[in-house]
Amino acid sequence: MSKFTLSQAATETGKSKSVIHNAIKNGILSAHRCENGRFEIDASELFRVFEKNVQERQEEPIIRTESERLERLLYEQKIDSLAQQLEREKQFNRELLLRLDSEAEERRKLTLLLTHQQERPEKFHKENQLWKKIFKSGK
Repeated sequence: MSKFTLSQAATETGKSKSVIHNAIKNGILSAHRCENGRFEIDASELFRVFEKNVQERQEEPIIRTESERLERLLYEQKIDSLAQQLEREKQFNRELLLRLDSEAEERRKLTLLLTHQQERPEKFHKENQLWKKIFKSGK
């Protein structure tokens, strides 16, 4: 059976060394202290108390046949192709957003320009009415 040091036990369980040490100190986990002062923890004892760390490990799968190797290569190429396509789509979306922003700014400017032109004739019309009143009153 395999035995773990305190550090190895912490790595295997995903716990800190102090948690493992406190479990030993409180009698929850049994361990043997070596002559050099280090703990030796039996694997079965460690996993009786703590669950094994289930973090996904990125290990290369064993490829047994040529067809499996070819299939894996095709999947990797497809993943690369999809990643490139995604990046192109993101760039296209950024360009569209820039266009929308510039179009909105242009629309705002045109609206201001048109609004200004409409105000001018009304103002001119009011001034004409004022002049008419002045000249009528003067007659």
